[in-house]
Amino acid sequence: MRRLLYLFIISNICFSCNIKTEQIVSLAGSWMVKLDPEDSFEVSRFGDQDFDRKIQLPGTSDEAKLGNKTVDTAYGILSREYEYIGPAWYRKEITIPKAWEGKEIRLFLERVLWESRVYVDGEFISMQDALGTPHVHELGVLEPGNHIIDIRVNNDMIHNIGDKGHAYGEYMQSIWNGIVGKIELRALDRTHINKLRLFPDPEEGSLRVEMEVSKPAGKEIEYLFRVREKGDRKIIYEEPMTSREE
Repeated sequence: MRRLLYLFIISNICFSCNIKTEQIVSLAGSWMVKLDPEDSFEVSRFGDQDFDRKIQLPGTSDEAKLGNKTVDTAYGILSREYEYIGPAWYRKEITIPKAWEGKEIRLFLERVLWESRVYVDGEFISMQDALGTPHVHELGVLEPGNHIIDIRVNNDMIHNIGDKGHAYGEYMQSIWNGIVGKIELRALDRTHINKLRLFPDPEEGSLRVEMEVSKPAGKEIEYLFRVREKGDRKIIYEEPMTSREE
């Protein structure tokens, strides 16, 4: 019975925190692309005319027939029709809606192999190199209107983990360049829940909640933690809190 109650508590807390403060714009479609095998491209010095081709994202460089044409199938590994290992640049003009004025904006890349670096209007923003989770870049507050976003994707071996792993290697999935899955701009209110962690202890009858909130500096935030029973949804615990960043 106690375990059932704790599952319900966790479910309720997660549901209550799932406030719809996020707005989404898909960036799927046509992008400009430039391969950079010498790793010499400087985004701030080059214009649209320096990009060689267009590519459909989500997608991969070999689907766009970029790179070296494969002549023979390699023994014992997966082969792509076109092979390319190294940095590639992807550029797109984006439009920030007027309704997003003052909001925090994220760039969500569901699947990248291996490293992504993001620039907005020629200025470096951030780098991500996760293999098993999405790359999420915090773009900050952008003025409504048009902006240029550049994404440098490098599918070289960023960290030496060997060539026979599941996440990176031609034995399991091949080595591709591009961005697959969701490619989205996500706008959030300046005050929003960033992280939520729950630590239930049925034996002690306790539940520790750790929450990270993003908010403007100095702004006072009011919280209300509430737990209800399953069924009649009777409130069994309630605690208001106030927090200010000093």
